Amino acid sequence: GGLTAMMLAAVDERITTTTPLSVPMVDNPRAVFGPWHYAPRLGGHPLYILAGKRDPGAPEARTKSLYALVPGGDKTLQFYDCRHRLPPEYVEDLIQWYKYKLRKTDTPGDEVRGGG
Repeated sequence: GGLTAMMLAAVDERITTTTPLSVPMVDNPRAVFGPWHYAPRLGGHPLYILAGKRDPGAPEARTKSLYALVPGGDKTLQFYDCRHRLPPEYVEDLIQWYKYKLRKTDTPGDEVRGGG
């Protein structure tokens, strides 16, 4: 789901806010469906990536590298101490982030939460 969210947000101008969860990393950097092809096209609207620190399909260091490819400052990267399946509290974090962004979208902020 996380990769699909990034791909759609990168190519569909109707999508103005993106929250990809646990974006899988594709081992072949030449693969056209790799997330690094879409990350540079996600600037310009709020982005909130949620990921597990111990996700074998999306290691923390690679997720941080992907996050760094997204231009602009209105982005947040949230890590949880888990593997691919995020803990239940991610739902409340996501709700609060959306409430903040819908209320106050003119304040960009670049932030990494829970990273080691």
